Amino acid sequence: MAMSSLLALWSSLVFAERPSTGFSATLFFFGAGCVAGPAALGAVGGRFGLEASFALAAAVTLSTAASALFPTGARERG
Repeated sequence: MAMSSLLALWSSLVFAERPSTGFSATLFFFGAGCVAGPAALGAVGGRFGLEASFALAAAVTLSTAASALFPTGARERG
């Protein structure tokens, strides 16, 4: 419930011209990731072992955190 509220707030700020379309796209890709992510990591785990699957998940998490903490080319908002 709280995540949906945060996504609605975030998408209204990022997609200011069309907030409902932005929110719909955000939810679509969030849902697609919730389906595709576990399936992909299950395939990686089946092929290379669970250690590789957890290492890949950690790498994706760290790269996401780094891109959030150190954005490059951020647009100036006026």
